Amino acid sequence: MKSDSMVDLSLSIVIPTVGNENMDLLLRSIHADSTLGDHEVIVVGAADALNKISNLFSEYTCIKQVEQNIPNVSISRNLGISHSSLNYVSLIDDDDLWLDERAGKLLKALDLNPNSIVFGSAIFVEERTNKVHYKSYQQQVNWLSILNQFNRPFFLKQKYFLQVGNCAFSRYLSIPKFREDLQYLEDQIWILDTLSLGIGIKQVSNLTIEYKFSRERANKRWSITNEKNIYKILNQVAPKYGNKYISNISLKSLAISSDRKRFISAKRDLLDNFDFGPMDKLRLLMLSIINIAVNIKS
Repeated sequence: MKSDSMVDLSLSIVIPTVGNENMDLLLRSIHADSTLGDHEVIVVGAADALNKISNLFSEYTCIKQVEQNIPNVSISRNLGISHSSLNYVSLIDDDDLWLDERAGKLLKALDLNPNSIVFGSAIFVEERTNKVHYKSYQQQVNWLSILNQFNRPFFLKQKYFLQVGNCAFSRYLSIPKFREDLQYLEDQIWILDTLSLGIGIKQVSNLTIEYKFSRERANKRWSITNEKNIYKILNQVAPKYGNKYISNISLKSLAISSDRKRFISAKRDLLDNFDFGPMDKLRLLMLSIINIAVNIKS
């Protein structure tokens, strides 16, 4: 890596917010980073969300407030990136924590991979149980491997953990926008779109985020409108991949949750809106059995 004195390591940090009470801890974790240099923090949210955390704005003079009143994280991310003014951009969500040396580790990796988006690795915390996992990977990610995540058999875990609140890139890299018609899996489609443009995706093993996961919160974002949009996008990218996603992946998260009513409702929505062949219906049956078993166990 070039010496810091020769490189502009200034960083714009983009945070979409719903006024989460975690924002105080997040901002403190960012400013506790011993490698953080010249920076700005761009907080994007609705007027009421910004008002909830208004006391923090006087404490941190680096904050730029951007009002965005449509409840859509993709719009907020796109708007935050467009308001960035420094050399590099890093995204993080308002319910996560920034780990020490994140700025230095990601910017060093970007210096070595200037035409890529660089992802760090994560401390993964399950919100309901507080169980901690370490998801640490050192890898170059390719387009086909990401596409295949949308066709991964439902009984296998996802191969990658690439959380967009844990990445950084040059502001001068022509990255795609987040698709604003998506409310769920928008981050994975963004990664697929990025690779489609020939931009690299590099993940480093350094732990740079504490990511808090809530299955309940994730499942609330599921909607038949979103599934139709993902289906359409994937079929445009590769023939029949939309069909494979609907059959293999769409209901997986709901199936392994304890929300039986939501699973049944979502399954009915899929059957009403898509054509399912015999093997597809068999997969749905297997997911139904899994959902019943989860609910009996809980």
